[in-house]
Amino acid sequence: MIEVGGESSRSVRSEGMLKPPEGHTGASPRGAGARITAALVAALCAVAAGCISQTHIPYRGDSRSRLVPAALPVRPAPAPGIVEVPAEGTTTHAVLHLYRPKPCSETHETELGAIAYLGRAAGPKRWVVVLPIWGSSTYPPRKVVRWLLTGPQADATNVLWIQGLESLVRFAALKQAPTETAFLAEVSRTAACIDAAAEDVRAFLDWIVVRPDTDPRRVGIVGFSLSAAVASLVMGRDPRITTGVFVMVGGHFDEVLAFCKWDEHEIREHAKAAFGWSLDQLKQAIKGPLAIVDPVLVAANVNPADVLFIDSGHDGCIPQSARDDLWVAMGRPERVTLGYDHKNSFLTMTFLGFDNTTRRIVAFLDNRLTGPEHPTAPARATANAAGRPN
Repeated sequence: MIEVGGESSRSVRSEGMLKPPEGHTGASPRGAGARITAALVAALCAVAAGCISQTHIPYRGDSRSRLVPAALPVRPAPAPGIVEVPAEGTTTHAVLHLYRPKPCSETHETELGAIAYLGRAAGPKRWVVVLPIWGSSTYPPRKVVRWLLTGPQADATNVLWIQGLESLVRFAALKQAPTETAFLAEVSRTAACIDAAAEDVRAFLDWIVVRPDTDPRRVGIVGFSLSAAVASLVMGRDPRITTGVFVMVGGHFDEVLAFCKWDEHEIREHAKAAFGWSLDQLKQAIKGPLAIVDPVLVAANVNPADVLFIDSGHDGCIPQSARDDLWVAMGRPERVTLGYDHKNSFLTMTFLGFDNTTRRIVAFLDNRLTGPEHPTAPARATANAAGRPN
């Protein structure tokens, strides 16, 4: 549910945070230009490197408030194999297109599931798995991938960029569900799709860890918005992920659906008009189906020293309680709260914000995935020695 816009308005809502809207008919070129210039100047002042509004809480090593680690669900049988198709590479990295059956699909249709960038230098490599914002903007993951592949540790870095052209949430189906039963069936389908996306990432981890160029002690994951919640779900389920960066993140999908001001608002209005549900009744009805993919429930399996938690201080989609609960459940890892709303916080990954958040993400990964002395490597290796994670 934590998405930047939905199906009906994706071109405006999801891309609007990354480029100015189209000019409207009737404005003079001079007037339009002046307004655009003024807006850009205001944006630069608002998010410039010297005056970016943010609160930084370092990790203090205190995990006393963490929850008891949850029992992990039984993992289903591995999906059919991944098909590797070589693609044009670069001077520093070979490239493979990885095809596999579509997750959350009733057919066996295959699609481009991920793009792997393999460092040409000799020796074991660290891996960074970069998740998409399913069905929305490709800018945040593309930016991080590019920086990882051109940074000072690029030669020792492999990157897996998960693809995600389609939304995991069928907003139209939820807005138009004719009965309570149909509505709840679609909510359950949404949870199943989020779960399938998380398990799809784990299937790619299976592919990563058996490669001879992989250092299994250095595998990171990065997610944004909805994919940040999925990334935290994956890290909570799978000890092979040793480092996580979660950007504009929160837990409790039921709270998000009951709070978010975009398509979720229309879903709430439909439930009220069609079923007579109050907000409390809606929350009660969807809480159970969505609980199976709540990252809060597995967050205690994550080592907080290995996490960078970035959220939005004025988020109009992820409520404060959902963000705080996930952070506390993880053991209060390093946290950066940006002083903007959900979408505008992504501007700090662009030139308007002097790439402040992009720099922070890559610097954290570089620090945590530097070499075999990674602080959690022995524990993770021991966990993996028992065999395939549940």
